[in-house]
Amino acid sequence: MKKFPYIGSVALVSIDGVRKLDAKGEQETWTQLYFLLGRLADPAFAEGKEGLEAVSFAVVARLELTQQEDFAKQRGFWLLEDDRADALERAVLKPKQPYNLQLAVPIEQLAAPLKQLTPYKPEAEAPAAASELS
Repeated sequence: MKKFPYIGSVALVSIDGVRKLDAKGEQETWTQLYFLLGRLADPAFAEGKEGLEAVSFAVVARLELTQQEDFAKQRGFWLLEDDRADALERAVLKPKQPYNLQLAVPIEQLAAPLKQLTPYKPEAEAPAAASELS
């Protein structure tokens, strides 16, 4: 398993500093989950896999992410199996489909946590969890 930081959501601001507003005039945001799910569609995510294998790989990653969003928020990080974590890192940091550079500011904020992808060591987390219970 590997982990990377949970950041919640970021405001949509264009590269020239213009805030993106919704129909009600309120600031638009992207959640980290929304961004990560979008990266599952990049061909870099399923690199080396073909056909239904690639589809299944993305579907399992989607389930891993969507089912743990509340837990990720509580503990401060996401957890993924190594192969899917590495694939997501590749799809975020070296995508095959180019990013829309008009949204470079929020994309950079949402991509940054994947630069901190590290192996998950449950024993390293246990003391913090135990102290929270006392």
